[in-house]
Amino acid sequence: MNNTKGFSLIELMAVIIVIAVISTVAVISVSGYLVESKKRAYIDVARSLISSIKNNVNSNKYGIDSFDTIYYIPASYVVTENEASSPYGDFTVAYIGVVFSDDSYKYYWISNDETGQGVRNVTEYNDLKISTIETNITDQEIIDNIKTTKIKERKIVKIMNDDGSWNEPIEISE
Repeated sequence: MNNTKGFSLIELMAVIIVIAVISTVAVISVSGYLVESKKRAYIDVARSLISSIKNNVNSNKYGIDSFDTIYYIPASYVVTENEASSPYGDFTVAYIGVVFSDDSYKYYWISNDETGQGVRNVTEYNDLKISTIETNITDQEIIDNIKTTKIKERKIVKIMNDDGSWNEPIEISE
């Protein structure tokens, strides 16, 4: 009598298929979590840079006081202890927009990094969410958007240079 113990080929195939399905689901879940984590980190970096700008604006470091102007300060101008960058790569173009109204300021963000990840449209601080992060953005799109996007009927844009001086005002055309 031949009494061998072990698994049949069909049982082994079934186990392999179950392991493959479980592995696939695990990989998809983990990769989705990693993507969401990076986006959350991106928003945290943006909010941190905006907070640094808020302190300087409140101490009148930049002279932002015109009601008809949108001021854009490059993120590279913000001095931080740890050099802030996108979790995808270094920022190539990133600006904090500041609008003065009714004795208070509103803050905005627009950015791109070396991998084309960023916030394509000028977005208010409170509206920054992981869903605002997009892909395949170009630096030129960012520059064009800050020169053409009206915020609260402002008609003039001033962009700060990396050395802290302001460029000539740009009038937003209708």
